[in-house]
Amino acid sequence: MNYLDLLITRNPTKLGISIFRKPASTDTTINFYSNHLLEHKLAACRFHTERMFTLPLGEEQRQEEWESIKQIAHNNNYPINLLQKLKQRIQRKLSHLKLPSKSSDTKWATFTYTTLQISKITNIFKQTNMKIAYKTNNTILQLARPTTNTPIPPHANSGVYTLTCNMQAGICRSN
Repeated sequence: MNYLDLLITRNPTKLGISIFRKPASTDTTINFYSNHLLEHKLAACRFHTERMFTLPLGEEQRQEEWESIKQIAHNNNYPINLLQKLKQRIQRKLSHLKLPSKSSDTKWATFTYTTLQISKITNIFKQTNMKIAYKTNNTILQLARPTTNTPIPPHANSGVYTLTCNMQAGICRSN
């Protein structure tokens, strides 16, 4: 049975779980050569790798999933050594994982991402209880907004502006 992105099979003694991808899946993610932050580029690889380690997959299913992740990375021009390092980092992190405390002491700060120096500055906060979020200045709304505040002349738009009707004569004329 396919449920969300899982394939669940019932064996005589237990349930088997593996990752399910639709046949129409394109396996496309942010290309490694694109002009995005490295964190954004690696987000999909990190998600797939963490899911591979956190789901109760059998060793064979885990190996199949790792091959799929490598193929997706290859299709999007990711260097294999970068993917291997990411996998090792996730394995280390999950092996030493502590349950998060339900502390409400976590604070959030937002930085406008403009340069690589911002990333270096935000790395300082990684060992604190402050979480960092990035935002950008060039949103679609800001790019679509008119650059001048001059009003549009009333007859600059196409269409019918007024209808003048003489009800007794039954004649209407448009301007």
